[in-house]
Order: sequence, then structure tokens, then C-alpha cells
Amino acid sequence: MEMLDAFSTTIHVPNISTGEQLVDALELLGSFTDKERASIAHQLKGKRVWIGIKKLLVFIEMSLQMDSDYRVTKFLSLLRDEGA
Repeated sequence: MEMLDAFSTTIHVPNISTGEQLVDALELLGSFTDKERASIAHQLKGKRVWIGIKKLLVFIEMSLQMDSDYRVTKFLSLLRDEGA
């Protein structure tokens, strides 16, 4: 059985293309604290990004496994490494 056969619906979601959209997604997902999101927003202000929601979720999970002092740094590092 292929993976897509296990689900009844496929939802196509456009890529996130701005720092503001990314921060909005982080807020909706409840992934980072307000302070962490503010730090991410500051770093991404006015910048273009290009990342799909699936990859964003993976990056969030990887970041949340870090000690709280390093979550934002890890998340931003993953974005940079991806070229997002």
C-alpha cells in the first residue's frame, strides 16, 4: 500500500513565501513561545523565504528537541541551510 492510499484526502498548500507568513504559521501551530517567535520574526523581517508546510513542520520538530536556549538558533540555522 502506498502512503497516499492510506489517506482519504490530499490537501495542496502553497509554499510559505515571506517571513511574515512563516511567523503567522508558527503562531497558528503554537510551536514556539511568544518571545521565540518575536526573535524569529526579527530575523526574518522583510526577507523572502520559500518553504513548504511539511518541511516547516519537520524543522519545528527538530528545533523543539533542542534545549530552549538554542531552539531559535537551530530553527534559523535549518532555514538557512535549506536555502529557505
